[in-house]
Amino acid sequence: MGGLVALVEGNADLLWTSFLVMLELNAASIAIALVLGTAIGVGRHCGGRLLNHLLGLFVDVVRAVPILVIIVWTFFAFPYFLGLPTLPPLAAGVIALSMHTGAYIAEVVRGGIGSVRAGQMQAGMALGMSPIRVIWRVILPQALVRSLPAIGNRVTRNIKDSVLTSTIAVKDLFWAGILLNGELSRPFLIYTGLMVFYFIITELVSRAFESAYQRVAILGRA
Repeated sequence: MGGLVALVEGNADLLWTSFLVMLELNAASIAIALVLGTAIGVGRHCGGRLLNHLLGLFVDVVRAVPILVIIVWTFFAFPYFLGLPTLPPLAAGVIALSMHTGAYIAEVVRGGIGSVRAGQMQAGMALGMSPIRVIWRVILPQALVRSLPAIGNRVTRNIKDSVLTSTIAVKDLFWAGILLNGELSRPFLIYTGLMVFYFIITELVSRAFESAYQRVAILGRA
């Protein structure tokens, strides 16, 4: 324990900077994934057959490809679509994680929408609301509440998957651990510390989602 404390204190600047990069990477990718996944989920459920097939193709492709391949492809190949010579590693990491997590959240949201009774759409339209308004004001809030546990699982998975962005030189905590191990040759201490840190972070996030769901679960039972 004393060795780990000494290691952290002796490399505080590096670890703090890499911790902030980890937070930025996950905060940005999770936020984008939530918006992207919700939009795709709603589009697949309510956008007609053609849109459902197109969005379904995107979801199936992204889910079928390993996240590491998506990260490397986004960094090395995706810039050609944008007409750029390259992408900053952090931007590539955010894009890759957003697409991957967003594809899974899309299916979670679509399932949540499908679980809401069809009679609520008819009731909303009988009150003079447009189908789109019923979706956004009545059905989607219930679907998101019902989907909260599964969304929480995907958020924690995003945090765990984010360490793979170190392969494209995103300077997160795992990258810092690799750097320190190369300098100090103390793999057990460094990687055990990282394992404990990520366990604590993912456990806290998981418990936060569980607590939030317990508070709002009744709102999804209509």
